[in-house]
Amino acid sequence: AVKRSTKEQVSIFTAERKEIERRLGPHRNSVPDVLRLLKKGAQNLTKLRHPHILRVVDPLVESKTDLFFVTEPVLASLDNLLGNADGVQDPQQAIRNYKTSFLETQMAACALLEALRFLHQDARMMHLNLAACNMLVTTAGEW
Repeated sequence: AVKRSTKEQVSIFTAERKEIERRLGPHRNSVPDVLRLLKKGAQNLTKLRHPHILRVVDPLVESKTDLFFVTEPVLASLDNLLGNADGVQDPQQAIRNYKTSFLETQMAACALLEALRFLHQDARMMHLNLAACNMLVTTAGEW
């Protein structure tokens, strides 16, 4: 997407209430708890300032049907780049042909470790769900 006021490229993360209810199935009574956790996560991400943590451009907005927030442009998750296109409606050519050298992979691993060090030591937070699907690669190639 493009932010109208600045014309800069951005990514929009959304959470639809109906989709959350569908995924929870028989545990639909947990929807308020899930929404609370999503809101808290987006708010925490908005407060964090670190070169290896995704930059939020516009904070969380809540409507009757959705939650969404805007970030710097994201190419894909690490999981998507490793070949898992689950949840990707239209895998872009850039995702299908993404290649990285051994050195780039090592540098990305160091960046991820530095971001975790910042979270734990400086921000006094823990990630609690470290997985390839939660590691995002920006269009600038930053992990």
